[in-house]
Amino acid sequence: MLLSASAFRPSKCPYCAKSLKNDSAVRRHIPHRPQCQAAHIRKLNEPLNQMGSPRRRVRERNEQDSRKKQRKTFSVTKLVKDVLSDDMATDVGVEIVAHDGSKRTRVDLQPKPPRREPPPGGGSLMVVDNATRMEEEESLAGSCELSVEKSLTTRDAGEWHGSDDEEGLAECISQLKIDAEYLREAAQIIEDQLPFRNRLWIRSMVKLGIGKAASSLVSDVRWAEKTGKTRARTWAENNQELRRSKNLMGYQFDVANQGSLSRSLPTSPM
Repeated sequence: MLLSASAFRPSKCPYCAKSLKNDSAVRRHIPHRPQCQAAHIRKLNEPLNQMGSPRRRVRERNEQDSRKKQRKTFSVTKLVKDVLSDDMATDVGVEIVAHDGSKRTRVDLQPKPPRREPPPGGGSLMVVDNATRMEEEESLAGSCELSVEKSLTTRDAGEWHGSDDEEGLAECISQLKIDAEYLREAAQIIEDQLPFRNRLWIRSMVKLGIGKAASSLVSDVRWAEKTGKTRARTWAENNQELRRSKNLMGYQFDVANQGSLSRSLPTSPM
């Protein structure tokens, strides 16, 4: 058998540089030395690492596409800004649409809103966004005492307490008459709807608390007619007495008929 010249030529390990007899000795040396074996395995896996897994290739391709999109957006933005003035367009974007698998480029020009000049009198403008306006409207709509509070806040509290303002007193009387009519009609509506046992409507009315203020007034008046006092022993010491003082402030009732109520209203929990 003929031997090649490499069988007699000295060789070295490519990983630890150890001098060996020939190439066959090098191949036998690598598996028996852990450091050389690990280095050899890393060298064999280098082409696979360079190629990468399918997910890695997809991720790298997406990153390249995003970088190209950013460069294209910057170039178009710079071009349009150079052509147009700042007042006409400041925000320019390139949108890639791929709903059907195809890509197309679209340039969206968003013009600047016109600037509002201050009034000539030197006044200031107050900007209120839509969200704030909607919150204010909901808070006003949710208050059950909106009409009364709106009329009372326009005048001083002393004028109402002294009852010298006949115009304001007449306004309050008319408002209370309207409220009484609404309460009577609401009571009739509730009585008519209860036999149908509509769970959705009944639960919504209970959650709304439609009779909370009326039941508070009736319970406090019953307490006053039963005890003969229009206010608690201490002035608004807790929440219950504070509510009672509001409902019974200036309330007048017949002492002779004390304890016998002429009204036939359902009992409400205290």
